[in-house]
Amino acid sequence: MIKLKQFESILQQVKDFEEPKIKYEQYCTNSHLASHILYNIATKFGFEEKSVIDLGCGTGMLTIGCSILGANQILSVEIDPNALEIAKENISDLIFEDSSNSEEEEDGDEEEEDGAEEEEQEEEEEEEEEEQEQEQEQEQKEEQNSENEEQKVIKEIIALDDITLVECDVFKLTQKEIIEIYGEDIRFDCAILNPPFGTKIKGVDVKFVTKALEFIKPGGSVFSFHKTTTRKFLIKHFTNMGYNVDVLFQVKFDLPKSYKFHRKKNVEIMVDILHITKK
Repeated sequence: MIKLKQFESILQQVKDFEEPKIKYEQYCTNSHLASHILYNIATKFGFEEKSVIDLGCGTGMLTIGCSILGANQILSVEIDPNALEIAKENISDLIFEDSSNSEEEEDGDEEEEDGAEEEEQEEEEEEEEEEQEQEQEQEQKEEQNSENEEQKVIKEIIALDDITLVECDVFKLTQKEIIEIYGEDIRFDCAILNPPFGTKIKGVDVKFVTKALEFIKPGGSVFSFHKTTTRKFLIKHFTNMGYNVDVLFQVKFDLPKSYKFHRKKNVEIMVDILHITKK
């Protein structure tokens, strides 16, 4: 397995959110913490040759970490297209380098046409009519596409070798979409989550874990980050649902100022790393 120091140096290069969105409680996981947390999980349970689902992957910090530590199939789900694009760049730069990072360029040659003034005028009139027709067709297509997009659960799929990025609302994702993505009915060995803490939307952290448990194999694990203040509630809640809940360890999250309304430069929060399995 890669050395911890080298592992951390790679994660330090992960690009953060350009404009974090408060409604999603977006903040980048500190690379020092992420590297130590994932390394500890890998040492105890291992990611080698395992399949992983990362719900709310953000800019890809945990996805990249799991890949480096040996996961051979990762599904990373994110609702924010801007964050997903940064995740794609991070993965391409830090894991696959030049692969999936090139863009196709289309070249077109402009043709010059010579003719009499009358012919040019006729052509211009015809072009105007065609443009009007095309604009109308385009408007109709955009309306139809807009309606279709609203109905579609998966907005975009980006396949990067053994990592698949999906733009999707986590809570609308079902096994049906998993089959659509992979072409077969698969479950994952484990889930890795750094969900919103529920500061803006109460209970969203519980919903993330509950959703992750839908996609895990029998005997699989969910590793999730939660505020220590919610420990008793979460243990009781998931124990009553029939799961085993263990606190792997506790860490101090140093959250930097991310939004204009934040008064302090940074806030320290005690966070539990929970390990949740089926009884």
